[in-house]
Amino acid sequence: RILAGAELIALRNQDSCNNLNRTCPGLNIARGADLALQLSSSQGALSRLDETSRFLLGQKRKKIAVCISAQRCVNNLLDLAKKMDSWIEKFSANIFFIPMNPISDAELMTQIKGLMNHKENCTVVKGCNQAAEVVTLAAEMDIIISSRLHLLILGSINHVPLIGISRGSKVDTFLERYDLRSCGSVEQVDLNLMEEQLKTFLKNKADFVLKSQKVRANMTKDLKLALDMLHSVIELTEEKLHARSA
Repeated sequence: RILAGAELIALRNQDSCNNLNRTCPGLNIARGADLALQLSSSQGALSRLDETSRFLLGQKRKKIAVCISAQRCVNNLLDLAKKMDSWIEKFSANIFFIPMNPISDAELMTQIKGLMNHKENCTVVKGCNQAAEVVTLAAEMDIIISSRLHLLILGSINHVPLIGISRGSKVDTFLERYDLRSCGSVEQVDLNLMEEQLKTFLKNKADFVLKSQKVRANMTKDLKLALDMLHSVIELTEEKLHARSA
């Protein structure tokens, strides 16, 4: 009943539009995109990072960003920690745990780091709490692995290869735009698929960048159309309100 009275409903992906159309046909629905796509880098953000993170960034090693949501933690944490230890050795990599929630995610990823052998090649990033700061740091990464949608979105701004862990439909739906699938779910991460995707991206980033540029162009177009429709609805509503008060 409430939705039926809405002049416009803007959703960020086609699946959501389709589901709402099936449930409530006849609504004025616009497919948009996440507003976070409009963010840009923050000047001086890297200089505000903690000392360990800055030190690891300066090393000539592969840089892998990881975010595991504390809202729904992965079940096979120890296996994931062992796998990341193997990447440090195999790919000469550093692991950057980037918490999207600076309290709960940071606590969890500190625990994950504690399970690893190569702690000297890991950091739970501090001093990176604003979205624009995350955009800046993510741009420095070779790969982003996340169960949180918004780290994937912020990494996509600069076309960093993305690896997702599903904890619902949001990550899956976002990755489908790139013809990618999640590496299992938080219930059971598919570590073999994750390493396969990691190897592919490290060997050839160019293919992902080309795909990402097309995806971003389409999402930006969707977002602009939705915002234009929103502005039109607001102007029409203001005209109606002015007519009533006249």
